[in-house]
Amino acid sequence: MSQEKPLMGRALLIGTILGLLLSAALVGLTSDWSWLAFTMTLGWALGLGIGVHSLRENKEQ
Repeated sequence: MSQEKPLMGRALLIGTILGLLLSAALVGLTSDWSWLAFTMTLGWALGLGIGVHSLRENKEQ
């Protein structure tokens, strides 16, 4: 349990960075700020997916 919290925190940080990069690209291309909420949600979902995948790999080892 002690490793799970930092791992999920790191995964959410990665997801936030992914979301910001994706939103910067899409808002820059379309000049439509409505992409911000969508891409941040997508980034957090990807980050959580990365975190869950990493937790499963750590438990198998």
